[in-house]
Amino acid sequence: MININKFINSFPKSSKNIFDDLIIPLNKRTGFINGKSPIVPIYFYRLIGIFNNETDYYTNIKNLNNSLILLKDSYLTFSSTISAKNNPQLTNIFQWMWDNYKIQEFHFKNTRTLIKIFKENKLLPLLNNALLNSSLEESLNLILELYIKKEPSINITKLKNFSIKLILWINQFVPKLFKNFNISYKSITDIINPKVLYYGNIKKHEGYFLIFLSLMGSDVIYINSKDDTVFETIDKNNDFSNIINLGNSINMKPFPKEELITRHETVAFKASSEIEKVLYNTNDGLFKPWQFENYNIKPLTLKTTYDELKLLWNEECRIRPGFNIENNTVYIPNLFAKVSGVHKDINIYWNELKKFKSTKNTLFIHDIPYIKDSYSRYDLYSLDYCFKDGLVNKENLLNHRLYKFSYLKTSLQNAIIDKINLLLKLQIFNTPINADFRLKILITILNLNNSILELIQKFDYPFEIPKILIYHNNNNLPSTEDSIILAFLNLMCFDIVIFTPTGYNDIECNISKHYYDTYKLEKVKFNLNIPNLNSIKNFKDRSTSFWSNLFK
Repeated sequence: MININKFINSFPKSSKNIFDDLIIPLNKRTGFINGKSPIVPIYFYRLIGIFNNETDYYTNIKNLNNSLILLKDSYLTFSSTISAKNNPQLTNIFQWMWDNYKIQEFHFKNTRTLIKIFKENKLLPLLNNALLNSSLEESLNLILELYIKKEPSINITKLKNFSIKLILWINQFVPKLFKNFNISYKSITDIINPKVLYYGNIKKHEGYFLIFLSLMGSDVIYINSKDDTVFETIDKNNDFSNIINLGNSINMKPFPKEELITRHETVAFKASSEIEKVLYNTNDGLFKPWQFENYNIKPLTLKTTYDELKLLWNEECRIRPGFNIENNTVYIPNLFAKVSGVHKDINIYWNELKKFKSTKNTLFIHDIPYIKDSYSRYDLYSLDYCFKDGLVNKENLLNHRLYKFSYLKTSLQNAIIDKINLLLKLQIFNTPINADFRLKILITILNLNNSILELIQKFDYPFEIPKILIYHNNNNLPSTEDSIILAFLNLMCFDIVIFTPTGYNDIECNISKHYYDTYKLEKVKFNLNIPNLNSIKNFKDRSTSFWSNLFK
C-alpha cells in the first residue's frame, strides 16, 4: 500500500505577477516546508482571454516560453493536444491486466486497489527516488477519484479508457520531466520544480493530466484566448488552479514561435492620445474621422413630414434628432420614404428632385428593376452550407467561394453579416422568409455592386449618411432583389427615397409599410421623363413650406 505519510503535498499558490513568480525556486516561495512529506506551493494558472494589445499578449507568451526552455528537460510544452506515443507493450499489459484481474467487477471506491494492481503489473514508471514514486501513486489516486466524481454517467468502460490514457502519458512524460526534481531537506541549493505550459484548446482528459502534474509538484500554465470550458467543468471551484480573465476573447491562433514586432509609443504620441480622449468623446458631439468604425450601428428610421424629409436629407447624422452613442453602438437616425405623385407645379417637383439628387454620397437609380437575377441555381443552393438554425454562420460564410468581401475592413464585414442576420429575423418583407427566400437574400447581398459597396465603405457613422434615390416613372415592378437590397441598406442606416410620379405600387409590393413613410402629392403623371436637371433653376418653394401646409 501507499505510505500516505511520505508524498508531496502540493497546493495552488496565488500570484500578482505569474510570469515573474513562476521562476522563483520552491525553497524561496512562501508556504514551502521541506521534510520527508514536503509542503510544496505550486503555481497553476489558467490565463483566459487576451489583452487589449494583441502584440503584447503574444510577445509575453513567446518570452515566457523562451525563459522556460532554459530549464531543458524540466520544461514541457503542449499546443492544443497531448499526443500519446504508440506503446504496444504497455497497451497489451494493460489489456491483459484488465481482463485477468476481473476489473469489470471493480468498485469505484477502490481506487487505491486499482493503483496497486497497476504497480504490480509494472504499468507505472520508477522515478529517481521514493518520494517521487509515492507522490506519483498518491497523485494518480486523487485524479482517479476526481474523475469518478466529476464524470457524468461513469462506467467501467469510461474508467478503462481514462486509465490507459493516463498511464501512457505518465510513462511518456513524467520520468523525463521529473528526473532533475529532488526535494531533499539537506539540500543547500535552490530547488527548481518542473514547469508545464499548455497552449490552446484542451479536452477533459488532458485537463485532468495537467492537474495530476500539479499534484506531483509541477507548475502549470494553461493559456486559452477564447474560453475556459473544460476547467469550468472539472475545476469549477478553482480547487486545483487559479484563473486570470484578461477581458477580451478571440479565436485561438498558432503558438507564437517567431519574434513579434513591437512598437514603442513616443512622448508626442502619448500626449496626442490623451488630448484625443478629452476632445473626442461620445458626449460633446466633436468626433474625429473613423472614430467609431469598430462600433455597432443601429438604424432609428425617422417618421417625418415631407417638409422635414427635405430638410433632414442634407443633415449629417450627428445633427439629426435621436442620434446617440451608447454601449459601443451608434444609433443613426435615417430616412426611408416614398414620394407618390407630383406637385401641381411640375417645376417645384423637378426642383425638389434636383436637390435630393445633388446631395453628396447619393446613388441615383432611374431604371427599375435595378438588380437582375444573375446567379445560377448551383450557386444559390451551395449557400445552404452557410446557414445554421436559420441564420448565417459567420465562419462557414467566410470560407465559402462566393464570399467576396474579404478585402473590406473586418469591422465592416462583421456589420454586413450582422445586418444580414437581422434582416432574416425581422418581418420586413410582406412574404414569410422560407428556405429559398433565405438563400436569395444571402446571394443578393453577396452580389452587391461596386457603387453600393463604395457607399458603404465611405460611411463614417457620425457624419454624412449615404443615400439611395430612385426615380420610378413606369409600370415595371422592382425585382425581389431590389427590395432585398433596399431593406438591407435601411438596416445599414442608409437614407432611401423613392420618387414615383405615377402613384403606382412599387416598394409596397415587397416591403411592409411599417418600415417607411409615404407622402402623396397633389397629382399623378405618366411617362414623365426627367429633364436636364442642371437647367432647373433653384428657387424657394413657398407654397409647400411647413407653415403654409400647417394652415391649409
